[in-house]
Amino acid sequence: MAQLDLHYLGSFQKGTRLTTENPTEEVWSRLSLHGSLDYLHDALKVTKLPKDKAAKYVAMRMRQATEFRGAYRGATLLTAPLTLYYAFLNLTRACLAIQAETISTAAHGLRFTRKPKILECQAQLKLGTFTDYLTANSVNWNSDTAISLDDCISRIIETGTEYFEVGGKPPLAVPIAVKAMRTGKTLFHFNEEWSGGKDHFRERWQSEYPSLIGHCSLEAEGCTLRIHEAEEPNSLDEVSNLCNRLLEVNLIWSDIPMWFTIRRTNSGLVWPRPAYYLAALFILSSLVRYEPDLLFEEISQNSKWVWFFKRFLEKAERFFPHLMFNWIHNGVHFFG
Repeated sequence: MAQLDLHYLGSFQKGTRLTTENPTEEVWSRLSLHGSLDYLHDALKVTKLPKDKAAKYVAMRMRQATEFRGAYRGATLLTAPLTLYYAFLNLTRACLAIQAETISTAAHGLRFTRKPKILECQAQLKLGTFTDYLTANSVNWNSDTAISLDDCISRIIETGTEYFEVGGKPPLAVPIAVKAMRTGKTLFHFNEEWSGGKDHFRERWQSEYPSLIGHCSLEAEGCTLRIHEAEEPNSLDEVSNLCNRLLEVNLIWSDIPMWFTIRRTNSGLVWPRPAYYLAALFILSSLVRYEPDLLFEEISQNSKWVWFFKRFLEKAERFFPHLMFNWIHNGVHFFG
């Protein structure tokens, strides 16, 4: 017991907790408030856009987002990705106007490319809403960049377990257990299997987790990094600040949370978390519109990927709006 007392106990997650029995409905409900013009009259803070124009644009896009989301809930996998994508597209446009004061163009910002297999199908970057969102988040992009459906879903934190179960390979969203001691030693323990194995991690951690190089050093054994002495936290609050600054937070509150980071295997695909959801839904919705035979074949065979895509859509409906809610409120909120 004395040894346990040396550790900081409790959750290192930092943010506002919003208690609800149904997190999905709660986050969509709170976002739908931005479809009210009288609410926006007081709540919308814009300086670069005329307020009346911005309010009407946000209200219209937010209402469309919630209505498309309603249509999605009654659809099957053969059509559901299309309506959920349009819900996300309009939600993104509303949030761009709120947060970045950007009225996005009518273009999607992505161009679909069919491949022989669903996971190989791609979206190429172009001018439009998707790249407006990247620009608003200070991401440099170019039109030569293409991302496959597999690239997207392997980087989505909330579906990592399902991806591993179905795909048979680790996702690029890697879980990290944080151990912080009052004696001044903070360790990031990476999941060994999901980080490519011990030898792989120890050889490549600097290239695959470059954002941690200036803050961490490799421990003598295992898949563990230690925070540099100069940055060691001296309180529970400082541990929370450190984790929230260097790692991706688990959006589900827990007394013993798991943290995450994304293995960098392609420097052109280092994006904010919502972008992977949006690009994945764009590809799936394009299959619905232009290549439904690929989806229909998977559905007819009841393949393992049918199970995954159903789970993915559920997680997307739950967590994409949650991430966008956090963005426009400039902080982390937890629903549940």
